[in-house]
Amino acid sequence: MRRFHQIYFCTLLAFLPVEAIAEKVGVLLPLSGEVAAFGAKVRAGIESSSHDGVEFVYEDDACSASKALTGYRSLGQRGIKYFLGPCCGASMKTVAPNFAASRQLSFATCPISDEAHAVSRGRVLMPQYSVEDEATFNANQIFNRGFGRVVLLFQETEFARSQERVFRKKFKGTVVESLTYNKPEVLELRPTLMRLKRLEYDAIFIPHVEPLLLGVLKEMKQLGISGKQVFSIFSAQMPEVLSINEDAADGFIYSYPDIPLNLDAIEYFPKLGAEMLSQALSACGGKFDCVTSYLETHYKFSEAGVLERPIVLRTVRRGKFTLLDGGV
Repeated sequence: MRRFHQIYFCTLLAFLPVEAIAEKVGVLLPLSGEVAAFGAKVRAGIESSSHDGVEFVYEDDACSASKALTGYRSLGQRGIKYFLGPCCGASMKTVAPNFAASRQLSFATCPISDEAHAVSRGRVLMPQYSVEDEATFNANQIFNRGFGRVVLLFQETEFARSQERVFRKKFKGTVVESLTYNKPEVLELRPTLMRLKRLEYDAIFIPHVEPLLLGVLKEMKQLGISGKQVFSIFSAQMPEVLSINEDAADGFIYSYPDIPLNLDAIEYFPKLGAEMLSQALSACGGKFDCVTSYLETHYKFSEAGVLERPIVLRTVRRGKFTLLDGGV
């Protein structure tokens, strides 16, 4: 009788529904280091996405190329072939060629260079505009608004250098100088700012968020460097930028995707990428050729793998982020 019950029970189990195995998606992003706050927002966006049947597996790259490569290899060894990120420029530059050599696909979680799509042989897609798109937009906007002599100010990173290269190429005025510093420390930033007093320029362009997170606008005010328009990019829209720079933040201008004011691009685009990838995986049962075909037919990507969208200018007014009067 016991044997009969065992056979009956096993037979019954065979007809019960089995929960589908979740497709694992590897995520490479900075969860430690100087831009950990940025990485935390990217992760929040990913986890807020609709991603039934998908499990995210995280690796911290600390915005380091070597750590990103180590994290990528760790995820690859677990059989993962779909990715979100890396986010930082140097990290993506190191990892992207590996996607070309494998049947793997990645959605970038923040703006990266068009080069990533090329070296990955089309295996890196961007739901937000590229570095080249944003740098070109800023070069044109700054010049067209009457600022013909510009100083670039940034911490040495691959991302900032990518922005600088494109900006210099596209700017119709004069790039007076690129002022750089190496470490994310105020004591490193101050001597760089003192050099501004010796230069003749109309505006300052900050091509990444790091100086703003060190309070560059507040430091400039305290050093008596005023009356110059400051421009930056989308990553400037972080609450920390307002709290650290206080009232000195009022009036600075930055580029931003043309999305509703209540949406945060740092979270929105990782969420969008996660949802697009999840939908393709669900529709295709994880089959690689089907996933790539699904994405190509359901979304319009540029030749550089970018899901194109307009860019606008925003500013800070009375301590709040808002659209610049007149828009673009």
